Amino acid sequence: MKFTLVLLTSGLVFAGCSKSPEQNQVKFETTSIKVETAQCGSCASAITKALKKVDGVHKADVDIDKKVATVKFASDKASITQLEDAVTKAGYSANDKKSDPTAYEKLDECCKVE
Repeated sequence: MKFTLVLLTSGLVFAGCSKSPEQNQVKFETTSIKVETAQCGSCASAITKALKKVDGVHKADVDIDKKVATVKFASDKASITQLEDAVTKAGYSANDKKSDPTAYEKLDECCKVE
């Protein structure tokens, strides 16, 4: 029985290594998204959280002073349009796209643009 377990474990490891190096590589792209309606740290946190929910996003950071979100993502799993949509559905503008009105109304008052 131990012999069988060793063979199964060995087989699993071998099977995991059977992919070519090209198949194991993920192509990441980095993009910047203007988030002009972001006002504070709470906005930055909400936008970051929304972006990280998008499948393929590896890293997301928001610079509230520059009003820019920088996103590193797997280009075969996500698109810039999907990233923008995630931001707008969180209640904020993204590049030239306006925020979702329903999501915007749910934002804290300090996060709304006057």
